[in-house]
Amino acid sequence: MRILIATVGGKPQPIRQSIIQNRPDKIWFICSDDAESTRGSYTQIEEIIKGLPHPLPTYEVVKLKELDNVCVCHETSSELINRVRKDYPAAEITADFSGGTKPMTAGLAIAATGHSDIRLSFVSGTRADLRQVVPGTESVRLLLPTSILLERYRELAGAAFKRFDYASAVDICRMALAIPGIDSRGSANFQYWLTLALAYRAWDDFDHTGAWRLLSLLKRYEPKQCAFLEAVIWSRRVLAPDYGKDLNGITARNKGHGYELVEDLIMNAKRSAEATRFDDSAARLYRATELLLQLRLKLAHGIENGNVDTGLLPADLQSRYEQMRNYRGYIELALMKSLQLLVDLSEAKINEPLGPLLKNRRNEIRNFIEKRNVSILAHGVSPIRQTDFQKMEAEVCGLVDTAFKTMKLKSCISPVQLPSSLPQPPPSGA
Repeated sequence: MRILIATVGGKPQPIRQSIIQNRPDKIWFICSDDAESTRGSYTQIEEIIKGLPHPLPTYEVVKLKELDNVCVCHETSSELINRVRKDYPAAEITADFSGGTKPMTAGLAIAATGHSDIRLSFVSGTRADLRQVVPGTESVRLLLPTSILLERYRELAGAAFKRFDYASAVDICRMALAIPGIDSRGSANFQYWLTLALAYRAWDDFDHTGAWRLLSLLKRYEPKQCAFLEAVIWSRRVLAPDYGKDLNGITARNKGHGYELVEDLIMNAKRSAEATRFDDSAARLYRATELLLQLRLKLAHGIENGNVDTGLLPADLQSRYEQMRNYRGYIELALMKSLQLLVDLSEAKINEPLGPLLKNRRNEIRNFIEKRNVSILAHGVSPIRQTDFQKMEAEVCGLVDTAFKTMKLKSCISPVQLPSSLPQPPPSGA
């Protein structure tokens, strides 16, 4: 079924020509309705119909009260298009904006460009001047608003990247790629952005192997992101040696310092805060602090804080920590107890430079934990406010920075935040 939606102006010929060439089975005329005079364009419908060959298509009329209000015209056109699409889901729809006031034609054209499968139609011909087409030379011009839609989707994808909403960016890119008639360049650009959005969505969800499988395909265009992601994967292997063992493209030897997973968590917390998810952000900062201590125990002393081997502790500490075994026979240390173990190791004359730092910052860390504990995502029922998060962020970032300096960490890999703008696609043919 073919459907035509057309704005009607003061002359019947353009719309009549559109009907003849588009050959609709049904028409919706959008007309002006001036109840106080005969100037309403709905009076032209009879003249339009008179000049058509038989059989005549069925038609309906939609009247506009505010023909010079582009917002009203757009709203009316959008409602009509949505109704027609719902009632005739398999129909081929054409929107013709040849007639009517400028707000009427603009309203219909803007509404139609929001749908990739609606054709735009207008009647043109030879012009003797800038005002009027020579009668008899009229013809219908048809187009799909592909370039307009692609630009709109590009802007929407850019806005999604700006707020680190990679899940929405994935959906937007897929909608763009489904536009009929998309050209090869547009297809290549949105496919590139789709791959990046999928990779960054996985990265944001801590699926670092999934992110690597996608991002490594674009390594030549995103070298800094790939370098940091690889270091994060190596950092995860400190705690899970088999993590990502089946990945291709990972170097044989880690180039990082081993604490990149802490940096990655802090970056993640900041992205979450940009989306005003402050409770999530606080939970990530808490875990980043705990992970700093967990990795230090493992890297420097070989100690697993999820099940401490007391044989790795100095003799005068072993009995104290043996008393911490739980019903499963494990010695499990949460954040503050991991902190205490590092302090104890330092005071036992073990080479542990973080001991004095952590001892001096113990109260600050405890205050941070108490703030986090009131969160509804921890043990309380109160939301974390933006000001609370900002204080937590300053405390945690300050602790991590000082700890890194104290440990004299060296790395050729710089931490990189995920992009907050739509990356420039590769040049054509690259």
